[in-house]
Amino acid sequence: MYRKLTKILNTGGKKCPFKIIGLGFIVAAVLCAYPSGHENEFTKSLDSSQKLKWQMIQTERFHIYLSSVFISLITISFFRNLSYWIKLVFMMLLTASIYLIIPKSAYMADSLTSDDQRILLRKIYRKQQVRYYGSVTFAIMSAPFICRSYL
Repeated sequence: MYRKLTKILNTGGKKCPFKIIGLGFIVAAVLCAYPSGHENEFTKSLDSSQKLKWQMIQTERFHIYLSSVFISLITISFFRNLSYWIKLVFMMLLTASIYLIIPKSAYMADSLTSDDQRILLRKIYRKQQVRYYGSVTFAIMSAPFICRSYL
């Protein structure tokens, strides 16, 4: 397994840091999509109208994410002279940036009625932030050590 991974990453090559960071973005995207235990607890605390609102918000955010990916893919298709891994890093950065700047129609925090619900929602958001930014940060910090090209 380790040999296959080092073959894919080609440790020590010039593109290795971009491969590690690109993989970090992929891991981050997967981890953010994976539900947490806090989400089940939060959903149970909602009444029927709040659950409907939560589902609508999740659907909207998913569509915004897909639109962000699509726009990013179109954009990076114009970068013909860059390697696949550099394009992946640019695409994931652009996807995250577009997702953040696209206006959202509603925020769940505005529909919550109790402090317990607000705390549970914050836990969900915090868990997603730690998963996403933690994965990307870990990838960036580990790239020089894994690739050995900066040492």
